[in-house]
Amino acid sequence: MTTTEHPRWRGWRPRLAVALLLVLCGGWAYGPALNRMFAADQLMYFLHLDGETSLSSGLRLLDYTAVREYEKGDELLYRPLLMAWLAAENAAFGRDFRRWNLANLILHIGVAYLLFELLWRLRPTILAGAAAVWFVLLASNFEQVSWNHLGGYMLGFGGLLTALWAAREAATSDERQKRWWWLSGLALAGAMLVHEIAVVAALGIGSYAVWMRRRQFPRAWVRPTLAWTLPLLVYVILYGRHVAQCDRWLWTNFREAGTVSAFSTLTTPLRLIGEWLMRILLPGNADLAIWLGNRSYWKAAAHLWPLGAFWAYAGWFGLLVCLLPAFLRQRLKAEAPFAFLLVFVLMAYAAMNVAGRTYSSAIPYYTYFPALLGAVLMHLSFDSSRIGRRRRGWAAAFLLGLALLNGGKTRHISLQVQADNAAVAQHYAWLERQVRPGLARPGYAFSVAGVGADLNPEDPVWLGYPDEKKLESISIYRFLYGKRFDPAAPAETFAWPGTPAAPP
Repeated sequence: MTTTEHPRWRGWRPRLAVALLLVLCGGWAYGPALNRMFAADQLMYFLHLDGETSLSSGLRLLDYTAVREYEKGDELLYRPLLMAWLAAENAAFGRDFRRWNLANLILHIGVAYLLFELLWRLRPTILAGAAAVWFVLLASNFEQVSWNHLGGYMLGFGGLLTALWAAREAATSDERQKRWWWLSGLALAGAMLVHEIAVVAALGIGSYAVWMRRRQFPRAWVRPTLAWTLPLLVYVILYGRHVAQCDRWLWTNFREAGTVSAFSTLTTPLRLIGEWLMRILLPGNADLAIWLGNRSYWKAAAHLWPLGAFWAYAGWFGLLVCLLPAFLRQRLKAEAPFAFLLVFVLMAYAAMNVAGRTYSSAIPYYTYFPALLGAVLMHLSFDSSRIGRRRRGWAAAFLLGLALLNGGKTRHISLQVQADNAAVAQHYAWLERQVRPGLARPGYAFSVAGVGADLNPEDPVWLGYPDEKKLESISIYRFLYGKRFDPAAPAETFAWPGTPAAPP
């Protein structure tokens, strides 16, 4: 084995260089969007906290879908670790949306670095770093990274990728199997409590372990079995407690779900994956409709020739030409079981997201996990040690060119978010400074004068299940501060000095 093939080639230097590059790229692309105000599900979460910022107040909502009072439904979902993450952020950051957004960006950079580490272990070349830079700048990732409510998803996806990779390392090597199976089981257990895709992935890991064990290590069966069955058993026990607390465990809002044919149910996941590919590979398909106070949506349907498609196609074509000699049937055959495992997880993820949601193709943050798995799948297909250093350099240059195309799009969206949120962000930062000293006093309440519906809109919210027809209109102040906002009997009334001037 040459020094360029060794997993610890040059030790910590390439790792440090990639880590710094990811930080710089992430800050450049997403920095302007750190002023994005809380929106949609995040505001609903604050409403259930009733203005509290203690850790205990957040931990009371661990079984969120079972205990929440507003917009009830989705009780099939059980994500206690996701809610624990939100509780920790609420205790640490309160209503400082910039810190929430910064935490999301740090998590995203961490996932990109994890991707680099896994690809570096597979083949320590410059392509591993280029792939991580591409991922951190990927325009289709924007909503996942910038919507402050979704940070826990990135924790779960990173944990699941770690579990999948650790299972591969354990199943393909006769060294340090015990350590890898322990890591796989622990990472899988955490990922299960964040997102249900990890529960399905556990079954895939079990099948993968059985297949690889029969082929290579027929006597080693205890640890592989425990690695996926123990987390699954713990999850089943916890999920049983969740079901016992639910009022309508299988209830579905049919007005949202719609009616679909059996053929559509089977084919929609494949169509959705095709749309994800176009969003991920062609940054011109990543344009977002940015709405204040709400999640973002894809601005237009994905298609094969969006704006700037020539440069994206040229980059992918150049990359594939450089890597073509690195494609080996023997390698593909060796990696086929793990590749099938990743494809199975991807298909399951698509099927989950289309089940009961006719608008799944309009939701931008769904593309994050497929992009993460896709980067690993592409790296599995090529043995870059089969090509020379110059050819690897050209391949990395094409990949970095694609990263810059995405980075330009991502920064453009960030600047749009910054401009759209400027007035609202300034207002709520001002309000938090005014209110914070009084929040420690028992019974404290406040009101604000001189503010219109543009800064303090009222949103309709269902009390209980939507089919109970109990609709309330709640202002954003109430979402954020709960009972502390009381215009009827305030201890203090703050006068908003006026809407700030628009930026030049």
